[in-house]
Amino acid sequence: MNRSNAIFDRLVSQIQSAGKTDASACLIGEVGTGKRQAAASVHRCSGRASEQFVVLNCMGMDDATFRVDLFGSMGSDGQLLRRGAASIADEGTLYLHEVTELPRASQTALVRFLESETFRPVGGMSSMKTNVRLITSSSVSLEAAVDADRFRADLYHLLTPIVIHLPRLNDRRDDIPTLFRSVLFELTKSYDYPIEEGAFKLLMTHEFSGNLIELRNIASRALSSSSGRPITEDAVRAALRGTSYSDRDAYKLTDSLSIVNEDFKALDNELSRGALPSAAQAPVAAQPTQGRDTDSVFNSAATQMPALRELDDASAHSSGRAKEAAPIASVTTPPSHEEVSPPEAGGKVLSLKEQEAAYFRDLLDRYDGNKSKVADAAGLTLRTLYRRLKDAGLD
Repeated sequence: MNRSNAIFDRLVSQIQSAGKTDASACLIGEVGTGKRQAAASVHRCSGRASEQFVVLNCMGMDDATFRVDLFGSMGSDGQLLRRGAASIADEGTLYLHEVTELPRASQTALVRFLESETFRPVGGMSSMKTNVRLITSSSVSLEAAVDADRFRADLYHLLTPIVIHLPRLNDRRDDIPTLFRSVLFELTKSYDYPIEEGAFKLLMTHEFSGNLIELRNIASRALSSSSGRPITEDAVRAALRGTSYSDRDAYKLTDSLSIVNEDFKALDNELSRGALPSAAQAPVAAQPTQGRDTDSVFNSAATQMPALRELDDASAHSSGRAKEAAPIASVTTPPSHEEVSPPEAGGKVLSLKEQEAAYFRDLLDRYDGNKSKVADAAGLTLRTLYRRLKDAGLD
């Protein structure tokens, strides 16, 4: 018998043994190891199999909600408004999923319930008795939770007369083909769904972090990417990649920013040499053009700069140091609510730098030097405005 089968056989034996007693049982295992299914199996193997199996998920549960869900609630007239899980599971099995997620006050209420086997509905005045078999589960060590003062020590002892550790999928690799076929049956209702041998080899060597949940997701992705039957090796390879991109397809924001910065650097060089026309003469494209040439960047900047006005700040965060952007942002794209015409001197069109200085000077005069209003009108942050003013000699 190989190791994988031995692990699974031991788990089955522990579940069957737990079913023969009425003692509380605690299931410990990573996320996706099948704790909920194991709890249901213990119930089916027990003398309570014909009674209710009630599940209460403790994740994200606050104390008030937990008390109502577990004990129910009474109205002011003494009438029962809602039955709780403790009442519904009477003579059957109550399963608390991820019990270590309970807040401290809820843990105290659970201790009283287990010690007295009675409970009082929220808003009620009298106690009720119930006979339930309790099964709990956790994805973390209860001992570690007690040591970290996140879990009551007395509750730990009440919950752990029987402890069953659920193995990781990585520890039972020989079961993967059977489990994969079982998942496929759930998804397709076909036990004989064909699968290439290479697909199984990929699954057998994969390191699972989500156990059975991950295996189900892989099966779903493989089915959705398969054009027909069978499930191919390539389909499983793509499914194993999950949400990650391949090196070829990956889109990196830092790469995008560096490309745009190179474009503006090239544009700045052209402007310094006077190779490009001034803002008043430059043609503005009806639709932003795409490409890496400087004319395309200029036209794109002229039509899109309001959305890109913080590009220089974003670049500074990305690279760790400030980078100077071309001084055309405020010249070629004045805000729509501030119509500022390109300044002229004696009929002569000014250079871009002169236009920028005139543009800011006009706004400063209009708002009596209030730089916050000037920044809003220019569509800039104060930080960027101060830098622009300094470049224009207006600081």
